[in-house]
Amino acid sequence: MNYNITIKNGKVIDTLSKIEETKDIFIKGNRIAEKPVDNNYNIEETIDARNCIVSPGLIDFHAHLYTYGSEFGIFIDSSLLPMGVTSAVDGGSTGFANFESYYKNVVINSNVRIKSFLNVSPAGLITTKYHENIDPKYYSYDLISSLFKKYRSHLLGLKIRQSKKIVENFGIEPLKETIKIAEKLGCPVAVHVTDPPEKIYKITDLMRTGDILVHVFHGTGNTILNIDGKIYTEILDAKKRGILFDAANGKNHFVFKTAIPAISQGFFPDIISTDITMRTMFRKPVFSLPFIMSKYLNLGMSLSEVFSACTSLPAKLMGIEKDIGNLSSGSLADISIFEIVEKSVEFIDAEGEKIEGSKLLIPKLTILNGKIVYRQIDF
Repeated sequence: MNYNITIKNGKVIDTLSKIEETKDIFIKGNRIAEKPVDNNYNIEETIDARNCIVSPGLIDFHAHLYTYGSEFGIFIDSSLLPMGVTSAVDGGSTGFANFESYYKNVVINSNVRIKSFLNVSPAGLITTKYHENIDPKYYSYDLISSLFKKYRSHLLGLKIRQSKKIVENFGIEPLKETIKIAEKLGCPVAVHVTDPPEKIYKITDLMRTGDILVHVFHGTGNTILNIDGKIYTEILDAKKRGILFDAANGKNHFVFKTAIPAISQGFFPDIISTDITMRTMFRKPVFSLPFIMSKYLNLGMSLSEVFSACTSLPAKLMGIEKDIGNLSSGSLADISIFEIVEKSVEFIDAEGEKIEGSKLLIPKLTILNGKIVYRQIDF
């Protein structure tokens, strides 16, 4: 038997298979292979991952990927692959008016595996100079439906932003209309909730199992905490009935005064993502997905909890959990290797508050489809 790559001596974290142990990983072609039963095999390349974590390739479930078509769009391969991110989801950068331009010019030309949420606003998120128009009279079920039929394997759901400055006098009516469209399409809705026009649980009351509340730890206006600093019971109930909560850090959507009390009450994000844009790529407070993951490690989440929120659960939501987000035999060989460095590291939030951490995840090597696409020079 011939293998292309073996990764030896690393601490494997595969939350789908509930594995957190030192073991070897074998790669044949672009797939993970069974460990050979005897010594009669050849290996082209051996990677020693001693003192490192070996995980499925990370999934950034909320990023902005419309390169050159929006002020927000990042340089996908060069900014994600070196950080161990092999798959990403665009968080509503485009609407029905410009989605196909994005798909044909960006998605199919990227090595990173991409899926997307379609913004219910026709043009999506183009500029920081003005907000998208979310007047429901401009929604088009027919045009949105045609895209979902044509790109059924790519589009995951609809995206809408519910912030006071965006909705203005419409309140939560745009969300109600978006959910009506999503009901017809049979897809989830991702809802941006920083500074919502109502108590945040008024929004989750409208949401359905599988819908995603985005920016769960924001600190502007109505948050998930009541006046006593406790999580609203309605929010806890929403989590129990299957609404998902995405950290989606961004530049303006995370504060410690929300996150620390919530996490201390055992309320962890289901998804940890960056909401990365050109304004935050390789810059604090976001920088990269491993940097955001490091923050949650320092806030008290375990390795398995953090990696689950960036691998197995996002893979399931993307509908391709058999291929990515795990290290089982037969899965695609998307693999990331990290070193956890014990050092002083500063994290900053949207209001300028800082905390000092002591752990930092350092990306060392990335494998995509069985090929090494990034390697730290000292690894």
